[in-house]
Amino acid sequence: MAGNQPERANTCKNPDQAKDLRSVYNPINISMLMPVEAKPQNSLRKIKSRIIWPAARRSVKLIACNRWSRSLFNIIYNHLSRDQKVSLYHHFAKVFRTGGSIQTDGCWHLNVEDSRLVLPLTEGSYWLHWNLALAFLGNDIEVKETYVNLIKSDSYKPDIFLDIGANYGTHSILVLALGVKDTFTFEPNRICHQFFLDVCKRNSLKPNLIPLAVGEQSEPITLSYPPTQPWLGATNPEQRNKLEPGEKLVTEVVEQTKLDDWIRTIKPGRILIKIDTEGHEASVLRGMQRMLAERKPWIIFESLKDNGRREIFKLLSDSRMDIHDLPLDPHSPSNPLSLDRFVSANATNFIARPMA
Repeated sequence: MAGNQPERANTCKNPDQAKDLRSVYNPINISMLMPVEAKPQNSLRKIKSRIIWPAARRSVKLIACNRWSRSLFNIIYNHLSRDQKVSLYHHFAKVFRTGGSIQTDGCWHLNVEDSRLVLPLTEGSYWLHWNLALAFLGNDIEVKETYVNLIKSDSYKPDIFLDIGANYGTHSILVLALGVKDTFTFEPNRICHQFFLDVCKRNSLKPNLIPLAVGEQSEPITLSYPPTQPWLGATNPEQRNKLEPGEKLVTEVVEQTKLDDWIRTIKPGRILIKIDTEGHEASVLRGMQRMLAERKPWIIFESLKDNGRREIFKLLSDSRMDIHDLPLDPHSPSNPLSLDRFVSANATNFIARPMA
């Protein structure tokens, strides 16, 4: 134990010995005390972060900019596994955010179940379009797997899909491509609209774009977002304060509706809702209490740990809704989350469905 060890500095009488001991215990040489296997692992990690990944990103950038190499890469991409597409998104979606590149207009093809989507790659907009192209099947994959499971099910296939906080509309596009024609896309940020409308036109999909925010009141509300990241648009005051503190936010007043007022305009049928409103999810739920009681929708929603999970749990449980992990297969057993498990969960996406 430390209390039984002599103090080296006081017991060492030989100056040469003291010099040797100081060299051994010098912080510079502390790596000598590391486990032997740890040093190669750390070295390999540094090589990956400093050499391999930067080189790989430069290569992907060059491949994506060239028509012929991109076409070959696209074919390979559509044969990758789910996990490989997720990895590709996380490592290479943002390669066009920095550095110059020679871009040309082109497109990216996606195989989605039995459908094929064509996405634009526009000169000068690769920083966005390449990111979105890889995000379709590489980001929020547990949500998209749940869409497929529900839509392929005769018993649970939704007749109506409401995309609340649609952003650039990637979820709406996927659900339209999977055959849910009554898809309603709510997005108040007009900067995001053109991409969505362009993709729908390219793929002969019929959009129902509703340029409104959704909350607990049918009244105007303030939307804020970083100019370089319009997909982070927030109407929640607390969330706005967390947006890019070093960057001046774009702020505008947008119209807002609540689903209890809007739902009277749509036909009967099974409803699936996706809510991703950057911390405004509880407000959306407060504005749809009648819909929860009368139409009993299934709700896929985002919830970060610090964004009012206890209130969300209460709003849903009071409406006799259980919360489950994703991905969810409606034909497989799934235990609902307790309050403690929901509050402490590391996941950010969940599904709520009527209690059995």
